[in-house]
Amino acid sequence: MLKVEHQEFAKAGGISKATLSGYFNSHRLPKVDTLAKWVAEYGVNANWLLCGQGTAFGVSEAGVSDPREYLLKVALSELKSHGASDKEIREAILLVLADREKRS
Repeated sequence: MLKVEHQEFAKAGGISKATLSGYFNSHRLPKVDTLAKWVAEYGVNANWLLCGQGTAFGVSEAGVSDPREYLLKVALSELKSHGASDKEIREAILLVLADREKRS
């Protein structure tokens, strides 16, 4: 497993330690951009992170070896199922990419 302090994990997700504590206590769920940051930073399987299914690292049940690709597929599916237009989906992806560029 990851041997990362809570403060470091929270910082990598762009959230506070208190917010992270809320996630651990099941009071809150992380936003997609927070999950994407963790997947990108640590290579965690998004399905495992969200649902506890599959393995923490490596190939997901969907056969995708890159957890970022899997998270993107899940996010696209969720956005479409909630009626997001192609334009809205494209804008969301561009925002995440722009944020990632700022962190680099």
